[in-house]
Amino acid sequence: MRLLTTGALGLAALAVAAVARRGRTSDTLASPGARVDTGPLVTWLVRVPANTPANAAIAISGNIAELGTWNAAGIRLLQVEPQLYRASAHVPRGAALEYKVTRGGWNSVETCRDGSERTNRRLRVNHDEKVTVDIEAWSDLT
Repeated sequence: MRLLTTGALGLAALAVAAVARRGRTSDTLASPGARVDTGPLVTWLVRVPANTPANAAIAISGNIAELGTWNAAGIRLLQVEPQLYRASAHVPRGAALEYKVTRGGWNSVETCRDGSERTNRRLRVNHDEKVTVDIEAWSDLT
């Protein structure tokens, strides 16, 4: 924390907010009470097929650092019901996201119901978003 002297009281603090991003942290200086713009918050609700293994590690992988920069493990989702997972991430305002859902690797990526490759999902983000994704099938379980 950095301290500056001001006025009769002598001290005013600047807060340092650590923002965790995929194993990295960045420090942002903000005056007390100021809002740090972290970009819009995207929340995904992902429904998986009934044949998804109970211990599956569901992840979203995409074209920006906040989504793992195409690392198949991407950002891990939290299981909230037997076939429903959730994750949230702040992304840069105006970002043109492309992403896919995996079970932690490219050998277990989402596919179309008939087993054919699914095109990247796309989303332009200018404000907070809630996105529902229905996975039709997995590449290794079709």
